[in-house]
Amino acid sequence: MNSVIKELKVFIAEDGKEFLSENACKSYEEGVLAVKKNIRYYKVSYEPDLTEKGCFMLHKLVAVYSLRWYHSEIVENWCVNIKGMKILGEGVQGFGFMPHFHIASISEDQYFNSDCEKVFLSPKAIDGFPENYDYITKWGFK
Repeated sequence: MNSVIKELKVFIAEDGKEFLSENACKSYEEGVLAVKKNIRYYKVSYEPDLTEKGCFMLHKLVAVYSLRWYHSEIVENWCVNIKGMKILGEGVQGFGFMPHFHIASISEDQYFNSDCEKVFLSPKAIDGFPENYDYITKWGFK
């Protein structure tokens, strides 16, 4: 039996993924990672219980791909103009008013590892995400 110690050069992408070839690593960073850097994740809580404490009863997880930033504003616009959510509405038991939805940042892991309904706001389809809602085209942006 022979025992041999070998050295292996490994190329590590920005996110820690390892590759045996420099070209594969660069390709991954320029493709997959370039897209991932422009995606933000949010939890939208809505439908407050107006009979007791006002806690939000429903939640959706929203991923937003944008090259022009404004990720949370895209989510807010989607909530108000597409889903018909009110920014402010009647308060608990008719007293005053209160927010009727809330947007909170979450991690990529929270988005993919949750049972909540998932939405993907993006001008293009991306593998691994739900069917995209093309906000650029549908909202008349250029």
